[in-house]
Amino acid sequence: MSIERLFIGVGVGALMFFGCSDHNPNSMFNPNSPSYDSTVWLDANQDGIADILQISSNNSSSSGNSSQVVSSQALSSQGISSQNQSSQGVSSVEEISSSALSSSSSGLYKVTVTNGSIVGTGLNTGNFASLATITIQTNISSLSLGSCFDGWTSSDLIGLDLAGATVTFEMPNHDVALSGLVSACPGQFTDLRDRHRYSYASAGGLTWMMNNVAFDTPDTTDWCYENSTIACDTLGRLYTWDAAQSACPTGWRLPTISEIRKNQASLDLQKAGNRETWGTYTQLDNMGFYWTSGPFSAIAQANDNFNNCTDESTCAVDWVINGNSIYAQHDKTALGFSIRCVSTP
Repeated sequence: MSIERLFIGVGVGALMFFGCSDHNPNSMFNPNSPSYDSTVWLDANQDGIADILQISSNNSSSSGNSSQVVSSQALSSQGISSQNQSSQGVSSVEEISSSALSSSSSGLYKVTVTNGSIVGTGLNTGNFASLATITIQTNISSLSLGSCFDGWTSSDLIGLDLAGATVTFEMPNHDVALSGLVSACPGQFTDLRDRHRYSYASAGGLTWMMNNVAFDTPDTTDWCYENSTIACDTLGRLYTWDAAQSACPTGWRLPTISEIRKNQASLDLQKAGNRETWGTYTQLDNMGFYWTSGPFSAIAQANDNFNNCTDESTCAVDWVINGNSIYAQHDKTALGFSIRCVSTP
């Protein structure tokens, strides 16, 4: 790596500008300048501390000499410190790598992500200006069954909440590295949309969630029982049939009525109650209702209650646990029921 030598000369009680064309102490030096003919520290407030760096260059593409002034505040953000000189005007030499000069002059800082990507680019690395808004998300394809996401770690973003599956921050004036924490969790997986963990098991040649889904869909047509967040944590959410169609994580889906009928004994389905169309919550611990993927159906088996709802445009098939009885029935799609999701291995 090439090295630029910055010669530091501080005069007592004097601020020197050698042919300066720009006296703004916060302006950054031009990274396109081919050379720096004069690099001098100046004592702006006459306190014996060199706090302004003047860089002069002889650029053949422009007429005459030019120089720019960089404040010590801007330089210190790049790790380049001013020299504490005595009031007698001592001169000394400091070496700074050329990469440090070009980094501070470009105004762009690097983001590097492990086990995730930068929203808007899909990449795990990129360069951004200071104060830019950056959002990082976990990489869904990097997690599998038996792997759980435990948040982010970064020594470059002190004080920021890094617990969520996505993190948004304002780009500081330095590089940032974030690493998604992925741990082994046999029999579990993480829904990366909200970091909710679910248990899973195999039954009937399929992989089943062993917990009710708790994801809050964007359309707001799902609820916690009696609006209790504790109920959501233990019982999952209650969805309309339409909302249930998009509530499963990527790679999962609602089961068919035949799949849930065949495997229900292995699923430990809960009696989580339901939400009526007018907003009342009922049947907790007495009954459980689970939407299936099927809309209105004319095919019924013994004990099924397809006469409960007969309008094909507003009815769909759900699975019911009623005391010790289990059966399929038609119900209005606007009711709030539980769901389990299934995946084909």
